Amino acid sequence: MQIDFHHTVTYVLARLAGFAHQEAVIVAHSAQYVDDAQNRGIILFDNGDTYDHIASSHSVTDVPHNLNNVEDYQVWVPFHFLPGNNGQPAGQGKDVSINQRMLCQPDSFVATDLCRAALATKGDQNTLHRLGITIHVYGDTWAHQRFCGFEDHLNTSHDESQEGFLERVEAFAAEIASLGHGDVSVHPDQPFRTWKYRDSDNKEVSRSNPDIFIQACDRIFQFLMAYRGAGGTHTQMVAQDRERLLSSLKSFDSENAETRHQQWLDLLAHGGFSFNALTQEQVPDLQYVPKGIGSWKYEALGTEASTDYEGQIFPYKESFETSNWKLFHDALKAHQTEVLNKLLPEYGLPNSPDALTNYPR
Repeated sequence: MQIDFHHTVTYVLARLAGFAHQEAVIVAHSAQYVDDAQNRGIILFDNGDTYDHIASSHSVTDVPHNLNNVEDYQVWVPFHFLPGNNGQPAGQGKDVSINQRMLCQPDSFVATDLCRAALATKGDQNTLHRLGITIHVYGDTWAHQRFCGFEDHLNTSHDESQEGFLERVEAFAAEIASLGHGDVSVHPDQPFRTWKYRDSDNKEVSRSNPDIFIQACDRIFQFLMAYRGAGGTHTQMVAQDRERLLSSLKSFDSENAETRHQQWLDLLAHGGFSFNALTQEQVPDLQYVPKGIGSWKYEALGTEASTDYEGQIFPYKESFETSNWKLFHDALKAHQTEVLNKLLPEYGLPNSPDALTNYPR
């Protein structure tokens, strides 16, 4: 999924679930920031304090990290390709290969347990940030189904419609590593696309992304309603809102994700859903800025740079402790720990490439 879904559709779903505007802004920003938090390391402050943060993504062209299976397990597995245990609950599914069990599965038992872990943080200072991170990963279980977050032959696929030179260049780094859905470029992440590809067994797979993405919307909405304590019939979207979501997923069909993102922002500004249209004061809140002036990192650390340099010293401000950037990264680390140190072991799934080698293929 791309910024149009992770940011604006997440915002829509949060508002439909009854979240206030500012709450939904934090949830949506966190959901998208998972794709943009590409720096890691120790932040050094001028008062001697430090803060250790992790990355939840690597750029497509970051070949050294994308070719490193240890790094893949720290980034792609917990944040983008949550293993699905072949759709089986904990303790089951061991009758198939471990590689098959490591493939992403839509709305798997692993994913629902991850959602429960996020719901258990309700009341924490960074609960909304944790919700956004979880929604990103949960949504990706639909978009990234049948692919895994490390180099494996099961990721080998071929999309006969992928003929554009630019798409092939963008997919190059991932293709050479058989990582994720690199062989079929960004097609799994585009909400409007209906397409076919051949998997690693040369079997034809047909995908209607609008149908897949609206299923993700339904379950994310229910997850958000569960956070708010709603149950029963209240976990179903109003039919008119659901239809507007589906029609927009289909009709916003630019190849450019930023163009689709702007279309969603325009829709929100003109009142496309049952909650009120954004006011003039609210519109700037949804102008997502990943780096530089106006970004969460700028507000926390005062830096305009997209990357940090080794040994850089930042001025410490007490406001850092409650900044969205720090709260997000605290939640990011907690999420990674939940997946790698708790969920995967509970399901008998390897949480590192070394552990993977101990399983029979």
